[in-house]
Amino acid sequence: MDRVIFADSWQEYFARFGLASFDDFYGYTGGSTINANTKRSVLKISIGQGDEQKVFYIKRFFSPHVKDVLSSWLGAGGVISQAGVEWANAHKLLSNGVGTYKPVCMGERRAFGVERQSFLVTERLRGVCLLDFVLHKWRGLDRDRQEQTVVALGNLVRRIHQLNVVFPDLYLWHIFVHEDDPADESWMSIIDLHRMRQGVRSYYERGKDLARLYWSLSEDYFDKRLKDLLIETYIGPGADLGRRALVWWIHRYAGIVARRKHLVYHYRRPTLVPG
Repeated sequence: MDRVIFADSWQEYFARFGLASFDDFYGYTGGSTINANTKRSVLKISIGQGDEQKVFYIKRFFSPHVKDVLSSWLGAGGVISQAGVEWANAHKLLSNGVGTYKPVCMGERRAFGVERQSFLVTERLRGVCLLDFVLHKWRGLDRDRQEQTVVALGNLVRRIHQLNVVFPDLYLWHIFVHEDDPADESWMSIIDLHRMRQGVRSYYERGKDLARLYWSLSEDYFDKRLKDLLIETYIGPGADLGRRALVWWIHRYAGIVARRKHLVYHYRRPTLVPG
């Protein structure tokens, strides 16, 4: 069984260019693949001409792992596709003032009630990937601007956790920023939402989120003071005992992440960037 849903008035827009059914979107070949692995791919497409031209990204899921299906169900509290999870998660963040890509269309194909394939179409996200920004421009920033950017990161994570949301994929390369002013929090967005989980209040899980982000701040670019500033900003004023416990857990789990990744502490794209 196929299902395709659209946000706002996008159905009419896509129909003008022959995109209406599940197969129209899922089998679209007019773009360029920018990321792919054995379970999902991302296609960049451009539709229309002149003033009507728009750029979108189609994220396609196929033959999902059982663990991904179960994770999607647990994160959403019911039977749902991976694209459906991202659709719901994006709306959750956007409706609460957290930046992310804007979903315009979502499709699911099921067999006996189980997802076989799904896709999500999003508008092009403004800004640049923070990893790319760090690689090319970070060392050109003065110290104040570097610190302000790290503070903005800490505030972003705290705002997300205040929504009882956690991100098992919270790494530097899943954050987008303003190219001219990376410390502008109104331009800071998070992507790759298919493992995002809602309704999680566990400080243990929140600490793991922050530890992953802390680990991804390579010491080639972020010295200890900057990395510690991330934690200090996130925690804010509070009980000393609770502060020490959280700091201990973040550092401990960051070490676990480093051992699991088996990666050196510098950026070597695409080796460091998961698919």
